Parts: sequence; structure tokens; C-alpha cells
Amino acid sequence: MDRVTISALRWICQEQVIRLKKLHHLLEIMVTCSTFLGLPFDRLFRLTQSCLQYYKTSPYNEDHDFTLQITPALISHLYQREHPVVWGAELSSGHGAREVKTTMQLSDKPLVDHVVFNTDDANATVNGNSEEPAYYTTMSCCSLVNFA
Repeated sequence: MDRVTISALRWICQEQVIRLKKLHHLLEIMVTCSTFLGLPFDRLFRLTQSCLQYYKTSPYNEDHDFTLQITPALISHLYQREHPVVWGAELSSGHGAREVKTTMQLSDKPLVDHVVFNTDDANATVNGNSEEPAYYTTMSCCSLVNFA
């Protein structure tokens, strides 16, 4: 009888450790989105529900990508304050086999240093206004295009 109890206790402890890891991962995601992105409560709630739903039926996976659709206006304060060097966007349309994903990455610097542009100013801008820097596409890909 003692062996069954010890075995059951070991199994219960392992399950609790896995649940704790899942909870910790969920909290890391929420704190990061709240602290660094300043997402509003309704978006954090949706993301929390999405994470809980995933972990209810799936094993612990720290590499899983959780997605949340947000508008640029929700994080406008972030890119006005931080002045990022590289921005990425992933656009999705369709579902299942007909889903198309397009990924773009924009930067205020060219992809390679040896590229020469016809400009006298290293801080080139779109219209001469110093508040609107020129951006370069540094990467783009589409799920329907095969480069092999």
C-alpha cells in the first residue's frame, strides 16, 4: 500500500511542477506585455485567456508563439519613446491550407553597410523633415513563395 501511495504522490508532485511552470510562463508573458508594451487590460485579458486555453490542452512549451492582434495605436507610446531601430510585422490572411503569411522587417539602416545611396546625409529622411526617417526593407517573405 505504501508503494502505491508514494508512486501516486510522485505523480501528483510532477503534475504540480508542470502546472507551476505553465503558470510561470504565463506570468512572464503578462508582465512583459504589461510593463514594456503597456497593453490595456482588455488585451491582456484576451492574451491570458489564449494562454490558458493553450496550456489547458497542450504540454509545457516555452517556445510556443502566442499571438495577439493589436493596432499600432495601442503601442504608439512605445515607438515614440523608444525610437526602435528595427520593426517587424507579420500579416496573416485566410485559414488552414489557404492561409498566407507575409513577414516584413523595416529598419532605419540599410541591410548591409557597403550599400551606397545617393545622399549626402547619413540621417536621410523621407521629405527632409528630421522627424520622418527613411526606412529600408531589410527582410520580407511570403508563405506562398518557395525560394528553394
